[in-house]
Amino acid sequence: MKKIALLDDELISRNKISTILQNFPQFEIVLSTANPYELLNYLEIYSVDLIFLDMNMPIMNGLAFLEQLELIDRTTKVIVMSGYADFNYASGSMKYGVVDYLLKHELSEEVISEALKKINFFTDEPMAAPAYETPSLRDFFHGNTSFLMQQYPHFVTEKMVGLVMIPISISKNVWDKEKYKRKVSAVLEQLILDTKNETIEMLSFVTDDGKLFMLYSFAKIKSYKAINDYLETIKNKCYHAAKRLLDVELFLLRSPVSNQLSEVLELFKSDERISDLLFFSRPNELLHFSSQECSKNVFQQHEIALYLKKIYFYTKYIEPENIEYYSKKLFEYIREKRVARSLALELIAQIDFQISLAMSNSFRQPMETMIQINYYQQFDTLLRIEEDFFEAISLSVKNFQKEVFKPVDEPVKKCILYLHQHFKEPISLQTCAEAIDLNYSYLSRVVKQQWGQSFSKYLSELRIDYAKLLLSTSSCSVNEVTRQSGFANYNYFFRVFKERVGISPYQFNRNIMDYE
Repeated sequence: MKKIALLDDELISRNKISTILQNFPQFEIVLSTANPYELLNYLEIYSVDLIFLDMNMPIMNGLAFLEQLELIDRTTKVIVMSGYADFNYASGSMKYGVVDYLLKHELSEEVISEALKKINFFTDEPMAAPAYETPSLRDFFHGNTSFLMQQYPHFVTEKMVGLVMIPISISKNVWDKEKYKRKVSAVLEQLILDTKNETIEMLSFVTDDGKLFMLYSFAKIKSYKAINDYLETIKNKCYHAAKRLLDVELFLLRSPVSNQLSEVLELFKSDERISDLLFFSRPNELLHFSSQECSKNVFQQHEIALYLKKIYFYTKYIEPENIEYYSKKLFEYIREKRVARSLALELIAQIDFQISLAMSNSFRQPMETMIQINYYQQFDTLLRIEEDFFEAISLSVKNFQKEVFKPVDEPVKKCILYLHQHFKEPISLQTCAEAIDLNYSYLSRVVKQQWGQSFSKYLSELRIDYAKLLLSTSSCSVNEVTRQSGFANYNYFFRVFKERVGISPYQFNRNIMDYE
């Protein structure tokens, strides 16, 4: 499989190329970024076959990137892109071995396909099986019991235990997670083999995605306590070894002791079931596998929608504490309901989407968070995902606030933030000016000039948005919504709501109820 990296400061362009390349299963996008330094750091450790490079980037232009790339790797092919035809860029890039120059507005599946054909990127050769994993062992661990009798006729199928060991790389400096996990599992496999004595039989292998599968026979050991003590010793040795390996957390899953081979092999049959079991676990925890199906609870869309609407609102009006509060509520919901991992990731992606959408709508141009749903490894736990998620959200909201207030002076920023915090109270421009110690007339003028609308108009917009949120997420009456959203009386609220929304509060509420 050919590995491709995308370097473009425009999210729309990256998404467009990613969508086109999805039609070619022989290609894998290993990194998509707007930061040239992130790609250069990646290339110091790993290689890619092709880079799609934007020539016009704010941090480092395309030619400067090509100069740096030449110092690291002269073999990677590069296709450069630009929003306009520029002979100097085109000719300047060709001296670095660039294979094609594409115009962004002409990008299509046909154009990209032709560019890839020029560099012989299409091949019909089948992929070779990994050297570290034989097909016969793979088939055996997935239920082909005849292999055991053919290849290991002396393996005693009594007092058997299945064990799955899964290392999770938690370092953000490790780009090829699966490759690193395979290396870790190979080290742990050798450690276990070195400690095995002649009374114990064991079969093991490392999978493509870095899991270590082990099948034990303890037929020569009489005591079940001795079996459990041995497994506990293995667990401790591997945990201590994992600490010495760079940023690795280790998870172990074992089957019950059994004389039925098919029962023990149930442990290895489904990656999805292993993933669901590990999802709610903690590092260094030995989990006991049951042959019963894992829970597949489906979350309630209506209940989730209420939280997502609140997250959208509080992102739009830049209230980090409430964004975090309601996002944590959803993580608590996942734990409480023990939502299946695949559904939980869908929900986390919805949180990410609502935050990105609110930022984009408020800023009036596409903005994305620093959350990378695809970054989360197949066997990552909810705890690890949650830690990474809230770190990314915090940075994203800080960057969003910085971008929103970049065009305005400090007095306007103070005024808007004060308004966000106190809009439910009976405030006015005069009370705001006094609170932030500024002249009323000056504040009125600069807010309208720099924020694009008057204080009173923006206050009404904020209060109406909050009223819509209450009407769609609570059981409050229209009179209660009037009071809670900061309006002095119902008649004024009714008139402003209908002017801005186009329908009355009662009709809006009825539409929400009909939809539900």
